Order: sequence, then C-alpha cells, then structure tokens
Amino acid sequence: MLFYSIRETAWILGAPLWRVRRAVRLGTLPAVHRRGRLVVPSHEVARWFDAAGVRRER
Repeated sequence: MLFYSIRETAWILGAPLWRVRRAVRLGTLPAVHRRGRLVVPSHEVARWFDAAGVRRER
C-alpha cells in the first residue's frame, strides 16, 4: 500500500497545507501513523480527487 505525507497530500490535491492538516484532525481525511509519521493512504487521496470532481489520467 502506498502512503503520502501530509505535505505531499496537500501538493497532490492542490490544497493549502493547513486545510489538509485540519481535515486530518477533524477526521474527514483518514490518516495513520507509519514509522513515526502521520501519512494518508493513497486510496483516500484518490477518493478526495473523485469527490472534488478532478479528472485523473490513467
């Protein structure tokens, strides 16, 4: 399974870092601790893309 850091997630989503951190804190963007870091599973990032209506290239 692939994970992204909070900073990488913000970059991928094109969102401000504070907004991603807030979403994680509020639980709307699930994150887990891996190797002492808070990371977001790639499938959750993809879910946010789909919810926002952003078109992904395959």
